[in-house]
Formats: sequence, structure tokens, C-alpha cells
Amino acid sequence: MTSSKPKTNHLINSVENAAQESLLGSVKTNPTVQLIKEYNVVIRKDLSDFQNLKRKVAIISGGGSGHQPYCDGYCGDYGVDAAVSGPIFASPSSYQVLGAIQQFPKNVGILLLFNNYTGDRLNFGIAMERARLLGYDVDMLLAADDCAFHDKKISNLEDLEIDESVIAKSKLGTRGLAGVYFMVRLANVLARKGLNLKELRQRLSEYSDLITTYSVSLNSCDIPGVGRSFNIDNLQMELGLGIHGELGAGRTNLEPLSSIIERMLYQLNKALCDKLGQHLNQLPREQLELIVLVNNLGGLSQFELNIVCNELIEQINKMNILIKPEKPEVETKELLLDRSCKIVRLFSGSFLTSFINALIFDFNST
Repeated sequence: MTSSKPKTNHLINSVENAAQESLLGSVKTNPTVQLIKEYNVVIRKDLSDFQNLKRKVAIISGGGSGHQPYCDGYCGDYGVDAAVSGPIFASPSSYQVLGAIQQFPKNVGILLLFNNYTGDRLNFGIAMERARLLGYDVDMLLAADDCAFHDKKISNLEDLEIDESVIAKSKLGTRGLAGVYFMVRLANVLARKGLNLKELRQRLSEYSDLITTYSVSLNSCDIPGVGRSFNIDNLQMELGLGIHGELGAGRTNLEPLSSIIERMLYQLNKALCDKLGQHLNQLPREQLELIVLVNNLGGLSQFELNIVCNELIEQINKMNILIKPEKPEVETKELLLDRSCKIVRLFSGSFLTSFINALIFDFNST
């Protein structure tokens, strides 16, 4: 048997077939879902809860392949009802998304839930409009949790090299990162409570305002068939990169883990300062409860991940979160409310990956 030399440093048969072969492997190891090959849609086998109207809303997520377990791995009883996948790091077409929508009865509301990237917004949006013309009740909500570009000062240290061109591009919108995992779980809970589409989207939108994410990487994405998304020297780290290997907001020399986490918490704290100020009346007066997700984008060993979790918990236990009220009672721009915080639950592992050795922190304030 002869075989050609692989053109990419990955365990695949071909770049062209890799996306669908990955989906086939996913459904063959999960007996509760099936693959509709025509659309590259992974969908729950049992949809009886929609046929008997025990649930009023179906959740569909999607995006480019290469981020597994997002989003086909999220499909199931406690996740999304269907997941539509495009080629590696490329949006599924509107034809594929519409095909996913048409698997559900028209008397069920459909929420399209996906990360905020241009191609996904375009194709999911077109599919939504076409589905509405066919009589479906469809809406969409974007995960936009990245806080890397919350403002230009992204570190309390002065040695950061900031790429102004990347910051300019960030004005197109806040990127979606691993915070989509929280949104999927919350959407499922709300759907199981019997909320209709309008109610579910409104509640989920309110929750999404309390999710913020920051990432750090030691290298760039090694994209199958393409190669490295950008060059970075050894012993350097990229701060605030995107899930497709997009450049972050800055780069600096590699530091001890305690310093890296300090940088990440500093930026997350600044983002929460403004976000929580808009929900001041709903917050506890003394202590904030945090649900934290430590996401491995693909290349971090479990050995390192355990050390990260230990250091993160230690620092959060000593950290106070500042809150800037949206309408302060006292006429001063410097008014900040101080809240201690505690972790009520911590998730760690690979919830969204990117062919990369990187780390993402998600904060969900409750």
C-alpha cells in the first residue's frame, strides 16, 4: 500500500475530508446523536419533547470545525439540540444552517446561538431570514465575551507590546470565546423550564452580560493545511488572542504563572467593573459569587492545568472586584464599589479548542 506524504502535521487522512470525518467520529462515540451528512449537522436522535411541546424552543449552535468539543460535542439532552459545522475555521453556509432549522417542527421556536465572528453572523443571519419566510419562528443571540480589547490599557505592567492595528480591528465587535459554553448550558436550562423564544432570548441576553473572558497563548494555531497563524518567539506569550489564531492585543516575555494569572485577573476585573455596574441592584451587597471556567485550547498538559487551577483559586480568594455604578449617586467619576468574591464552581478542561497551546479564563458572575 502506498501513501502520499502528509501535507500537514496532524493525524488526519486529508484536509478536505477532515471536518466530516471528525463529525462521524463524534456521533459514533455518542449514541444519543446522529449526523445529517448533507448539512454536516449533528442532531439529537430523540426530539419527542418538541413533538409533544414539552419544550417550546430548540437551541441550534454552530461554527467552523476545529474547535471540538464545540459545537458538535455540545449536542445532547443538556446542551444544544443541533450543531452545524463548517470547514476548518470557516463558517457553515446559510444552506447548512437552514437545513438544521428545518429538522424541527414550525410550531417550535428556534434560537441560533453562536460565537461573534463575521462569517457566522452573515450566514446564520441569512438562514434566519429565509427560515422566517418559510414560517419558522427564529431568533439569534451571539456570544461576545472577549475582554482583551475592553480598553487599550490591558495590563498593570508597562512592558507590553501593544498592536494598535489589532485594536482597531476589534472595533468590529467583541469576539466570542469559551464563554459560549456557559451560554449553551444556561439556554438549555431555560428551555427546559418551558420559556418561549422571546422570554428565553431576553433572559439569556441578560446572563450573557455577566460573562467575560480573557486568553493567553504560548504559540499560534497550527491550522491543518495552512500552518501557523502567526509567528511568535520562544519564551514569549500572546495576550488576548482569538480562537482562530487571530493576533491578540499585545505580546510580552513569558513570566512565572503567578504573574500571568495576575495579568489575566487584572483585565477580567476591569471588564467586570463596568459590566456589573449595569446590574448593581441585582448584586449581593457583600460578596460576589463566581463560576469560573479554565479552558485549555488544546496544547496544555493536565499537569500544567492543575497548577493553573491551584494558582487561580489562590489569587481569586484574595481578590476584590471593583464595580463602577452606571448611575452613581455621588457626582464623581471615581466612585467604585468594592466586593470580595468567592468561587462557587470551577470547570477546567477543553471546552473549546483551536490547535493551539493556550489558556482561557471565563468568569460568570452570579
